[in-house]
Amino acid sequence: MVEPNKPISDAELDVLKQLWDSPDGATVRSLHELLRDAGHDWAYTTVQTLLQRLEEKGYIRKDSSERAHVFKATISREDLVGNQLDDLMERLCEGEASPLLLSLVQRRSFSTADISALRELLKQMEHQTPDTDDRSKAQPSSPPGRKRRGGRHEPRD
Repeated sequence: MVEPNKPISDAELDVLKQLWDSPDGATVRSLHELLRDAGHDWAYTTVQTLLQRLEEKGYIRKDSSERAHVFKATISREDLVGNQLDDLMERLCEGEASPLLLSLVQRRSFSTADISALRELLKQMEHQTPDTDDRSKAQPSSPPGRKRRGGRHEPRD
């Protein structure tokens, strides 16, 4: 199945989060209660509408074999994060990951465990990256800016 990559509203995301926390799935009624407990004063029909939208977008599926339909997420939190970051990278960074990654690292604090995990990931990536794809050898690095043909950046004004 192709991963859903359609925009998701904050309200839809709140419903999806509840489904991630309910691995066996949830009915409209149980979701309505969970969302109410989480501070949402939504009508039962609002929850139904949000579920319908999520199903149309491919983020959830409905099991209609029982009287009360059971809804389950079809995408993991990690896959949704990845899809949303890919979309953000395409829209804001012209498909380049480094400006997005560098901005995130510079603006946030990380625990010692997070830093160790990042180091390990970087080590693994270094061993998997072929030398022929090392663009830093082919051209000098430049600050992010508008791209020209050929993938090089134009200087900012």
